[in-house]
Amino acid sequence: MNLFRISPPSLAPLLGFALLLCSPILCRADKPRPTGPDAEKRFPPLRLPPDFKATLFACDPFIEYPSAIAQGPRAGSLYVAVDYMTGLGTQVERRDEIRLLEDTDGDGYADKSTLYASGFGSIQGLTSHDGAVYVMHAPNLTVLRGNDRDGGADDRRDLFTGLGLVPEVDTVRLHNANGLMMGYDGWLYLALGDHGCDVKRPEGDRLVLNGGGILRCRADGRDLHVFSTGLRNIYDVALNADLDVFVRDNENDGGDYKIRVCHSFFGADHGYPYLYYEWPDEALPPLADLGLGSSAGGVCYLERQFPSEYQGNLFFCEWGRAVVRYASRPAGSAFGPLTQIDFAAGSDNDPYGFKPTDLVVDRDGALFVADWCDGQRPRRGRGRIYRITSSRAADKDAPMAPPNDAQKPEKETSVADLLAELDSESFSQRMDAQTALEKRNCEHVFAALHGAFTQRRLSPRARRHAVWIIARTADATAQDELFRIAANDAEAAVQVQAIRALADLGDPVLAQHRLDAAPGDAEFAARLGHLADGKDPRVLREVVVALARLRWPDAPKWLRQHLPSEPDAALAHAAMQALRRSGNWPSVADLLDLPSDRPLRAIALRAVADQFDPDLVDGLVDRLRPEAEPARLQQYADLLSRVWQKPGTWIYWGFRPGPRPPGTVAWERTAKIEESLRGVLAADDVAVRLAVLRRMQRERIPVPLESLLAWLQDERDTGAVAAILTSLGEHSPESVRAALAEVAADRRHAISNRLSALALLSQKLDDAAQQSLLAVSRGMEDGPVLAE
Repeated sequence: MNLFRISPPSLAPLLGFALLLCSPILCRADKPRPTGPDAEKRFPPLRLPPDFKATLFACDPFIEYPSAIAQGPRAGSLYVAVDYMTGLGTQVERRDEIRLLEDTDGDGYADKSTLYASGFGSIQGLTSHDGAVYVMHAPNLTVLRGNDRDGGADDRRDLFTGLGLVPEVDTVRLHNANGLMMGYDGWLYLALGDHGCDVKRPEGDRLVLNGGGILRCRADGRDLHVFSTGLRNIYDVALNADLDVFVRDNENDGGDYKIRVCHSFFGADHGYPYLYYEWPDEALPPLADLGLGSSAGGVCYLERQFPSEYQGNLFFCEWGRAVVRYASRPAGSAFGPLTQIDFAAGSDNDPYGFKPTDLVVDRDGALFVADWCDGQRPRRGRGRIYRITSSRAADKDAPMAPPNDAQKPEKETSVADLLAELDSESFSQRMDAQTALEKRNCEHVFAALHGAFTQRRLSPRARRHAVWIIARTADATAQDELFRIAANDAEAAVQVQAIRALADLGDPVLAQHRLDAAPGDAEFAARLGHLADGKDPRVLREVVVALARLRWPDAPKWLRQHLPSEPDAALAHAAMQALRRSGNWPSVADLLDLPSDRPLRAIALRAVADQFDPDLVDGLVDRLRPEAEPARLQQYADLLSRVWQKPGTWIYWGFRPGPRPPGTVAWERTAKIEESLRGVLAADDVAVRLAVLRRMQRERIPVPLESLLAWLQDERDTGAVAAILTSLGEHSPESVRAALAEVAADRRHAISNRLSALALLSQKLDDAAQQSLLAVSRGMEDGPVLAE
C-alpha cells in the first residue's frame, strides 16, 4: 500500500499511534537493557578459580563480533573492534568499526556505546596509548586520535601499508596483520602472520619479510624494522614488566607443528617452518611445546588486583576452549619451561560456546576478555565481553590506578610528584607518569632523574621506566648516563633496560634511519662489550644482542673471551646471530678450528649455515681436506650443500608447509661447491660418503656417474647401496643398465636393493633394455632370483 495516497484524515490516527510508540517513556518501559544482571542471566557463568568473579560487561546486541579490544581512556571503558568482515562472510567491504564501551555509573556493566571509527578492513589488532588508538587491519596500521563532538575519532592516519595481503587477495583474512602492543620503551610491537610484509617505510626504503615474526616501529610509524622471525601466526605480543617479549604461536592446521609459547628477543629466529624440522639447533627453542589448538590474544598481568601468584603471569586466549595462563620464571639468561594452567573456561551448557579472542587489563586491575561466541561465522549478532575481578588481592592496601572520576582536566604536576608516581605499584600509573615526564623533555627532568639515581631514591621498578625517559631526552650526556646505569645499577633488570636503550641509540638502522645502513660505531660497540664483565647472565645476553645489532666485526674475538663454557639456549642463539651479523666471516670460520668440545665451535657451525658469502664458502672448501676428522668433514660438506644454490623467488608455503624446496638459483660459488662435494664422495669413511650423498640428493646436486659406479663395485651395505641406486635413477637408462643388472643378479646384495635394481632396469624398456633384462633373467635360471 502506498501511504502517500492516503488522505490526510486517515493519516492522523496512524501518526498519533506512531508518536506514542516512539515516546521515551514507552521505549524505556518496553526495551530491555542490553547489559546488566538481567542480560547476564542469559548465559551460565564462566568457570574460574576460587575468589574470582566474571561480570558480563557487555553482550549482543550491544556488541557483535569482538575480534580485538584495548584499554579505554579511563577505568571501566574499553575500545572494541567489531569485525563484521569476518563475521558476516568474505565480501570485500571495509565495514569493520571500533566502538567505545563505557561503564558510566560504576556498576561493572557497560551502559554506553559510542562509534569511535569505522570503514576498516578485518581488524585483528588494537591497542591504545597516550590518547591514540592503533589499529591493525591488513594490510594497514592506522592510528586514531582525539574525539569529535559525537565521541568519534577526529584524526585518522595510515602509518603504512603492506602488512600481509589485501582482502581482495586473502578472502579468509588470516596470517596477516595481527595484534600489537606499546612498550614503555616507546616501541610498537607488531604481530605479523607468515604472509609476511612488503612495506614502503616513511623513510623511503622498503622492509620485506618473507614469513611471520615481530616488527617494531615508533609511535608515529618511523623506523619500522624486524624484531624477530620464524613464527607462524602469532595473534598478539605480551610484554612483561621487564619488557621481555612473549608470544603464543598457532599450530599448523592439525599438522605436527603444535602450539608453542616463546620468549622472543631482538634478532631471534624461532625456526618456522624449515629450521623447526631440519635444523632445530639453529632456532631459539620454545618455552612450551603444546598440543593442537588455536591461539589468539594475550597479555601479561602487571597490575595488583589479582593475588600475588597471578601477578606477572602470561594470559592467552585459546579459541574455542579457555583463557590459559603461564607463570614465567627467570632461568639463566632467559626463562625456564612454562606450564599451562586453565584460568577461565566456558560452561558445558553455554548455548554459544566460549571462544575468547583477546585480553586487556583495565587500569583498576580487572581483566577484560572478548568472546566471539558461536562459530567463526555465526548468525548475526553474537558477542560477549567479560570483566574478571578477584576478591583476594595480595595486598588490599596496594595503590590502584585512578578510578573513572579521577580522569579530570590535566593540571600542572611537579616533576617530584611524577617521580613519586613513577614508583607506583600500578603499572598503568607508572606508564602515565612516564608519559608525562617524557613530554616535559627538559633539562630539569634529566637533572631530577640523575639525582634520583645517584641518591638511590627510586625503586627498581621506577628505575626501569626512568631509563627510557633518559634515553629520549635531548640532553647530550644521556648516553653517558645510560652507560653509568648499565655498569653500576644494583639490579640486573635495570642494567638490561639501560643496555637496550644504548643499543637503540647505537643501532645504525635506527640512528641512520636506513635499512641498508653501514655497521655501527666500533668504539661504541667495544664500550658496550665492557659492560658484560662479571655480570648476570641476562645482562651478558643483552650485551651480545646489542653487539649483533651494531654488526661489530670484533664480535667473534669478543665471544672467544666472554662466552661461558656452558651457555644456555638463549645465550647461544644470541651469540650465533652476533657472529652472523658481524660480517667478519674469516674470523667466524677460524672458530671452526676450535676443539670439537668447545660450545663456541658448535655455535659457529650454526652461524655459517645458509650464508651465501664467497669468502666463507672458500674457507669451508679449504677445510674439506682428506685428512680431516670424519665428523668435521661431514659437517663442512653439509654446510656447503646447503648453499650450493640460492632459494628461488619466495612463494607462500601455505597453512601446512611441505618440505623445504631446494635452491634453484646458481651463484658465483655453485660450481666450486659442486666440485668439492664430488671429491668427498671418494672419502675413506663410508659413513661420510653416505651422508654427503644423501645431502646432495636432498639439495638435488648432480652426482657424477663415475663416482657412483666406482663406489657400487665394492659396496654391500644395504643403506649405502639403496642411496646409490636412487642416484643412478637420475641418469640415463643406457648408462646404468650394466650396473643395475649386476646388482639384480648378485645374491650378496639385499633383496630390497635387487628389487630396486630390477625396477629401475625395467623402466623405459627399449630393445636394448629388453635384451639386458632377458640376459639377467637367463643368468638367474640356476637358482631363485631372490634367494639369499
